[in-house]
Amino acid sequence: MHTAGSLQVDLLGGFRLGADRMTVVPTSVQRLVAYLAVRLRPHSRPELANVLWPFRSRDQAAANLRKTLWQERLGSWGLVESNASAVRLVCEARVDFQLALSAGYRLLTGGRPEPSDQELLADDLLPTWPDSWARFESARWHELRLASLEILGERLLADHNYGAAASVALMVVSAEPWREPPRALLMRTHLANGDYPGAERAFEEYRRQLKAAFRDLAPSDRLHRLLQA
Repeated sequence: MHTAGSLQVDLLGGFRLGADRMTVVPTSVQRLVAYLAVRLRPHSRPELANVLWPFRSRDQAAANLRKTLWQERLGSWGLVESNASAVRLVCEARVDFQLALSAGYRLLTGGRPEPSDQELLADDLLPTWPDSWARFESARWHELRLASLEILGERLLADHNYGAAASVALMVVSAEPWREPPRALLMRTHLANGDYPGAERAFEEYRRQLKAAFRDLAPSDRLHRLLQA
């Protein structure tokens, strides 16, 4: 019998399984579970084998999949359902990426922020994984995550939650140092909170970083005008 904690799959910031975060899982099982957790639908065995072992022959990839499914059953994680034709993640599994994806889409479509949003949107998806499917999904999530964080920051600023708005802006700055919208959000947050020196420091830091990295690139006139308002 599996508890709710044992059916936890975390993919943000890296792969972790179970409530204790210390569960040792074979690499092939990690890759299988991660793929099923990102793309929540039944997948045919040939499709899975081809995606997970793209450089193996059809027969070898199919054999690898059978072995991986056997390893998952042997480990008693209870995360994967399979039959002769299809494989899927069990419906009871709780996937942090899916929760974060829902939060991102809610913000992007005008929904209200929730207290858990900042934590859910804090990390990239499987950032060190070399698999081509993982790199594609990670890049897609990265852009959605940053856009969602920028919207979240704007909502927090509108609600006069200056500390949280600044924290969100800095999260985006950390992920994309050359991106100007989070710099503007950070400056406007300082200004709304009556902290002109903080806004000026944020501007000067951005200006110095741009000059050091790109020499001729400078903050836009729009950013300049924030300090002149």
